[in-house]
Amino acid sequence: MYSWFDRILGRLAPLSGRSVSSRGIDRKAISPSTRQTLINSLDDLIKTPGKACYQTLVQLATSSTRDDFVTFVHCPAFVGSGIRDGELRRRSSSTTGWTAQITQMFNPSADGLLIEGASINHSIFLLRKRVTGHASELTRFTLGRGQGCDIVINDFAISRDHAVVEIRGGNFYLRDLGSSNGTFVNGTAIDDRGTLLVNGVTVRFARYEFQFLLAEGLYELMRERGVSALDSSG
Repeated sequence: MYSWFDRILGRLAPLSGRSVSSRGIDRKAISPSTRQTLINSLDDLIKTPGKACYQTLVQLATSSTRDDFVTFVHCPAFVGSGIRDGELRRRSSSTTGWTAQITQMFNPSADGLLIEGASINHSIFLLRKRVTGHASELTRFTLGRGQGCDIVINDFAISRDHAVVEIRGGNFYLRDLGSSNGTFVNGTAIDDRGTLLVNGVTVRFARYEFQFLLAEGLYELMRERGVSALDSSG
């Protein structure tokens, strides 16, 4: 039923190996060289713009101290939390040519419920990228359906250039770029003037909901999930 969603954001393999117990971190669970490989793999997200490997983050969080994790990751993230139920409607009856690629309007269901069973909680987009030109590139992260965006969500509810996060004075500000289906922070629609993002706020792009977490908050969540996964596996 949710194969369309899995194709968009991908369903990742479950956590393998035991690196932590509910009684504490096993610092010898992975070797320094393996940990460095995990850190390097964070930069591989450039190949699939913005998206980090869920398992890599869990392994880092469950095999490192909080301070080390923050040093390794050193950036905030959008962590998937839900997707709203509803339907997409084309703006035109035409299904050929360029009109078929236009952003579609999202009509949420009346009750505003979230779809159950979607794997969005494994979708984590880090505000992290390599500098390919001017250093100012590190202070601006674009999000949209367009393949040139820093964070790509390949869904017709998302505009090609949907929103942008800008770093100003060490703070993170989210701006909507005139998207068709809107950008929301804690349920309130925002505009292009810039809204301050703080740890733990809920951000919605069209029908996709995320939690904005600083590196410290991301550590706590990933470690908690790692422990839960191990406890549930026996």
